[in-house]
Amino acid sequence: MAFIKLNNIGKIYSTEGTLAIGIRNVNLEFDIGEFVTITGPSGSGKTTLLNIISGLDTYEEGELYIEGEPTSHYIQKDWEKYREDYISFVFQDYKIIESFTVYENIELALMNIRDPKERRKRTLEIIERVGLTKFMKSKGSKLSGGQKQRTVIARALAKESPVILADEPTGNLDSQTSKEIVELLKEISKDKLVIVVTHSFDMFEEYASRNIRIANGAVEADEHLMEKDEEEKEVKKCESSNSKDDLKNSIILGIHKFFAKPKLAFFMTFIMILGLVGLIFATAYFGTALKDTKSYVFTHIDGRVVISREDGQAVSESELNGLKSTLNPVDVCLYDNLYDYSYKEFQTKHKYNSVKFKTTYKGKVQVGRLPQSSEEVFLYVPSYMKGEYSELNKEINLFGDICKIVGYTYFYDNTKDIQIVLTKEGFDTITKYYYFNDMNIYGMVQETSYAFYPKVAIDISLQDGEIAVDSNATTEPYFVVGNTVNIQFSARSKSHVETQTIKRIKPISNDDFNYRIYISPALANKVFEELAPNMHKQASLFFVSDSDAKNALPSLRDNGYNAISSNTTFVNSSAAVLNLIGRIGYILLWIVIVLFLALFIRLVFSRALAADKGDVAIFRSMGIKRNVIKKSMYTQVTLSSLIGIAVAIVFCLVMYLTPANEYLPFLPWWSYLVILCGVAFIVIRTARNFNKKIFGQSVRKIWEGGNRL
Repeated sequence: MAFIKLNNIGKIYSTEGTLAIGIRNVNLEFDIGEFVTITGPSGSGKTTLLNIISGLDTYEEGELYIEGEPTSHYIQKDWEKYREDYISFVFQDYKIIESFTVYENIELALMNIRDPKERRKRTLEIIERVGLTKFMKSKGSKLSGGQKQRTVIARALAKESPVILADEPTGNLDSQTSKEIVELLKEISKDKLVIVVTHSFDMFEEYASRNIRIANGAVEADEHLMEKDEEEKEVKKCESSNSKDDLKNSIILGIHKFFAKPKLAFFMTFIMILGLVGLIFATAYFGTALKDTKSYVFTHIDGRVVISREDGQAVSESELNGLKSTLNPVDVCLYDNLYDYSYKEFQTKHKYNSVKFKTTYKGKVQVGRLPQSSEEVFLYVPSYMKGEYSELNKEINLFGDICKIVGYTYFYDNTKDIQIVLTKEGFDTITKYYYFNDMNIYGMVQETSYAFYPKVAIDISLQDGEIAVDSNATTEPYFVVGNTVNIQFSARSKSHVETQTIKRIKPISNDDFNYRIYISPALANKVFEELAPNMHKQASLFFVSDSDAKNALPSLRDNGYNAISSNTTFVNSSAAVLNLIGRIGYILLWIVIVLFLALFIRLVFSRALAADKGDVAIFRSMGIKRNVIKKSMYTQVTLSSLIGIAVAIVFCLVMYLTPANEYLPFLPWWSYLVILCGVAFIVIRTARNFNKKIFGQSVRKIWEGGNRL
């Protein structure tokens, strides 16, 4: 039984609606041990016949038998398995992997050898056999025609397949090199089937055992030049690797392909970086704009209830203590406005941060400790403020009160609230100065008609009974060091009058209008304790949770209080409509940007993969496993993605750690995960579509299709 049998094989080409016959009614048989030449004029069908025998092209008529089995039902996957088991091909135009070295080109055919040392040994032996030892590190693009042809023949030898097909192997070589190639083919034909298409039969005449002449697509003659060995020889399939080795080989091949074309690899990686950074920027910016920030009536603190009296009178400390004993809250705070204040000195550093004063902190302490006295503070601040507030015992001015930083923790989410943590005593102290600065308490020197806002002096050491005044004040002629004046503090309907001595005059303020007097802390405490109770009409109770706070509301309301949980939000109807329109616009714009970047990444990766289609066709012609080639494409795009992701991560970290960064707000971890999964889906799907298209065509069609897929 013949190893390969062609029974009435016919091939028809269709080009732009025109049908052309490639070959017709071809009946031939081939056995192992033959050295067959196929000759004939150009366009007679020689290469077509060779492509059909190799499975590089399909046939429309007749039947091709392999070891007695018909192949008319074969799909591309079956032909690839056939080439993997039986075929090695030597092409006229070499079909060498230009970006691979000689060593790498030949090693491709030895992927079935599991042991790397054995594979290397075998590769070096074959390289030496074809005389390319000096050039084994040279890339295919740097070789001469003869060296390329030797490389391809070496690749065919390395595979040790039972069939070697050669299409014009000496067509581009000089006579001496051609003779060496022919002798090499003859040498390996002893236990193989060698079929050579050639225009120069005289060069093969003394070596060939058989010559077939083709004319006009048909067999014109089939001449046996040597007596045929009737002994039936065993056909040995090429060794095949297992699935575990296939995965390993696909990764190795993908890595080789990636680094063999550094410009293409750089381009793919650059596009991945560009796409990722663009997606992160768009999502961060529009995500902040789209963030459904609730409008709380008061700063939300878990378990907080804010109360006021229904009769409009001030809340007293005694009645607050009474509520504490009856409702059993965790804590109470009479002067609680500071909880709802955003400290502007910090707030101006970054547009995404707000600042909250706290008396409790449950997080991690990175450096130092929590405050233990009223003069100490602990800071919970974003990483971009590192260095500015990282010095322990550094003084910080809070509404005129000087406190020392005794500890701090940094975080990377620049949309989180900054926290200034104080002791309860420290909170009460700061509250007093906050009232002096922002409430309706003011001072007036009796001898003038100008108001001066009280503030504890920062850079003036004042004792009890002393004040300081801006030297730029228009009232300067009235103030002399040592002069005693009456100063009046008023809070709505109640006043406090003090006789003070002007201890020092110093130019503290350059403000032409807001001239100030500066008073001692002792006087500030005295005035606060007398005036504040008359004007403060709000207080807070703190329960274990919002649920407990909600349960306490009915009791408070029954006792004559307006009570509201701090998790209560409000909606401005007119603003809500504008906000909804703006949100819809942002969503649409974000979708447009994301789709554009996604399509951009897909398009570029598709074109980049298409640049490799010629190499993929060569891999297929060599009989490299289908799954190995496919998975190598995934490896190639994954490498680009991983490098791109690493660079994007570094870029984002630099942005986050940049002081006062206002351009890249922090995203929660799941946002990055969604972006990465989305990009991975695009890249993997692109590689999948490429594999599907390229493996759906015959190898010949891919080569003839130019850059089209």
